[in-house]
Amino acid sequence: MSTTLKSCLKPTPPVHRPSSAASNSSSTSVASAASSWGTVETDAPTTPKHNHTQATEIKICPLISHNPLNPALPCLQWDTRQDFAATAKRMTPKGLILPLADAELDEPFTHPPAYAARIIIARLGSSSSRSVGALLGAGVAPLTVTKPKDGQAITARDVLGAVQAFLRVSVSAKQYKMACERIAQGQRTREGKCVGEESVTRAFRQRCSEIAPIRDVEQAKGVRRVDLLGDAVRWAGAWADCQRDEETKEWRWELRVAVAPKP
Repeated sequence: MSTTLKSCLKPTPPVHRPSSAASNSSSTSVASAASSWGTVETDAPTTPKHNHTQATEIKICPLISHNPLNPALPCLQWDTRQDFAATAKRMTPKGLILPLADAELDEPFTHPPAYAARIIIARLGSSSSRSVGALLGAGVAPLTVTKPKDGQAITARDVLGAVQAFLRVSVSAKQYKMACERIAQGQRTREGKCVGEESVTRAFRQRCSEIAPIRDVEQAKGVRRVDLLGDAVRWAGAWADCQRDEETKEWRWELRVAVAPKP
C-alpha cells in the first residue's frame, strides 16, 4: 500500500498554535485545522488560580476530510455539480473506488458533536475572501447547518446535502456581474474580455453539456453558484475550525470545504 493512499484514511494530525484571538479571551478555547483522527491542543481558560493547557481531541469524519499529503486523492470522490447521493464514491486504502454506505453518510461529521456549523466553499488553496459566498456579495446569507440539540448531531450527509443545495442556487444578474468582477480582479485577457466572465461562462456551458439530462432545459435555468468555481468542481476535502465557550460549554464550528479541478 502506498503512503499516498494510506494518507486518505490516516492523515498526519496538525500542530496547533493558539491564535491571537484565543490569547485575548479568557472564556473561549480555540482549536483549528482539525483533521481525521487528529488531536490538537486547545487553550483552556486561564484564571488567577489555574494556568494550564487542556488537550481536546478534535476529529473530522474521514469520509469528508482532506488528504494533507496529497490533495489530489481525497477519500470522497464527488463532482459537486452532481447529486452526491447518486454519484459520490469512496476511495479505499488500496485505491479502489466503492459506493458510499449509509453508515458512512450518517456518521457525525465531527467530534465533539456539532449541532450548528457555518460552511465556507472555495477553490483549494484560495482564501475565504475568494469563497463562493464572498464572490456573491454581502447580501447572500452564509451557508449554515443546524440540528436540534436533543437529537442527532450534524452528519456527513447533512454537510454534503447543504453544500449541494447551496451550489445549485441560481445566480441573479447582479450577483453574476459582481462575481465576475471579483474573479477577474482587474485582469484582462489578450482579447480584452473579462477573465471572470470567461471562466463562469465556460463552466456554465460545460455543466449543461456534461451533467444536465436535457441541455436546453438546463441552459434556460441560467448560471448557478457552482459555475462561479470555474473548473474547480471536484470535492477536495474539508477542514474545521472550532471555538468552545467555557461558560456555555458549547462548540462553535466553521467548516472550510475545498474544491479543485478534475485531474
